[in-house]
Amino acid sequence: MKTVGEVSELARVTVRTLHHYDELGLLSPSERSEAGYRLYSYDDLARLQEILILRALGFPLAEIASLLDDPDHDRLGALVRQRELVGREMNRLGALAAAVDAARGRRDVHRRRAVHEHVRARGARARAVFSRRDRVGRRRRRALGGQSVIRMWPGWAATRSSHAEIAG
Repeated sequence: MKTVGEVSELARVTVRTLHHYDELGLLSPSERSEAGYRLYSYDDLARLQEILILRALGFPLAEIASLLDDPDHDRLGALVRQRELVGREMNRLGALAAAVDAARGRRDVHRRRAVHEHVRARGARARAVFSRRDRVGRRRRRALGGQSVIRMWPGWAATRSSHAEIAG
């Protein structure tokens, strides 16, 4: 015989859940100690296992009670049916996980594609700016007879450094 605390720890449910199941008549302990504590037998633990499996599959407590209290209830047959339901649920969740993975993969592909396009577009803008600078520089050199601005105006470098000193 196991106490409420032992069953709670074993089944990984709260003591309050076991008390609630007792209040509903869903899982009444086989015996009580002299002090009034609930004591659960092996059959009680087997019933608790069925209750927990059916709860995990989404059955409401009222329906679980009617299934388990049915005089024609076959515990072994119920376990086989529960296993089938668990298998279907696993398939459904597996398909859901695959859909999430596929969506995540598409998002990663879109993100990589967006980054690639951004880098490519940014490179194109940079090339356009540099080629424009080259064109402007060539036009200026042609206008000056092939000489650079620095050669035409020797004081340019001195003027530029004096502007930097004033700004600094």
